[in-house]
Amino acid sequence: MPGNKADNNILGTAVALQGKLPDTKIIMVSKDINLRIKATALGISAEDYHNDKVLDDTDLLFKGHHELEDGFWDNHGKQMDSWIEEGRTFYRITGPDVENWSPNQFLHSKDESGFSAVVRNVDDTDDKNEAIIEPCVTIARPLTRSGVLMPATVNKTMPSTC
Repeated sequence: MPGNKADNNILGTAVALQGKLPDTKIIMVSKDINLRIKATALGISAEDYHNDKVLDDTDLLFKGHHELEDGFWDNHGKQMDSWIEEGRTFYRITGPDVENWSPNQFLHSKDESGFSAVVRNVDDTDDKNEAIIEPCVTIARPLTRSGVLMPATVNKTMPSTC
């Protein structure tokens, strides 16, 4: 195409790629409707760019947390490993529940135990379905005699994980 316009340079590159790679499907993706029309006229496949579209089903978005089901510990506690490393507790949990977890995901129970943890590692290779989690540190604050919360005191040697 004549001239030194950016659109013409893009189209020229697409035509050259089609000639150089005849067995490969070349598709030009652009928001520019006029450029897509020109590409189609030259025999180049063209598509609209859809990444900026609003997702219709927000349930598909990653929430960053996972609520543990009732009975989770009954189902996973028997085959669980635990250890302490540099003052921090870790659990290795296996089973089908962990295949949907991601590193840095927050786990919490909906029961009165108030258990919460962070997923540190997930290994789903060779059908292991294994995750390492680190429980969050809970800092209890005692009440004064008048029912007012005392300032929290943190053990400096115990790192906060959540």
